[in-house]
Amino acid sequence: MRRTKVASNAAGRCPAVARLYGLETNTLRPSIVASGLDPANLPADMTRERADALYGSQGSAGIKRWRDIWSAGHSVSGVGQIESVRELVVRTQQEFHLAREAAYQELAAVASGPAG
Repeated sequence: MRRTKVASNAAGRCPAVARLYGLETNTLRPSIVASGLDPANLPADMTRERADALYGSQGSAGIKRWRDIWSAGHSVSGVGQIESVRELVVRTQQEFHLAREAAYQELAAVASGPAG
């Protein structure tokens, strides 16, 4: 479930909002909706103290940050699929080797360029 929510978040679906934490955070939009809140109608004047009172560990709203509403960094937009650790490592190794080979070829082309 959590992996699916993260994988389904493309850029733009992780808006930066200060309305749940009282400070600017990138929040997973599907988790806001799943909590029964409307992302378009969150209070614009949320302070950290008010956010803590509503959504903190002793909050009165019944919705808890981190448990129900998830934040994520900018790199969440790079997650497009659910992979095992093994698949991720293999793919990363392949990408590394391809990039290294391309860099070697570019260096070789520069080194064998016209003598001046």
